[in-house]
Amino acid sequence: MDSRIIIANPSDADIVSEITQTTIRTVYPRYYPAGAVEFFSAHHSMDRIVSDIENGFVYLLFVDGSPVGTVT
Repeated sequence: MDSRIIIANPSDADIVSEITQTTIRTVYPRYYPAGAVEFFSAHHSMDRIVSDIENGFVYLLFVDGSPVGTVT
């Protein structure tokens, strides 16, 4: 298994958003009430993701060439 972590680029915004929103929608409901899940989803908007990427705050984890995780 080959893994690597990179600093996300603006062109990665869609995949960062997809990973983030998928995580929020599938994992968070197990631990938070619906209102909190909606808050987190709205908080991690595309505009915020792009801003964080532009500021160098976002990393992507790739495993065997596929993006599988992100962290801010």
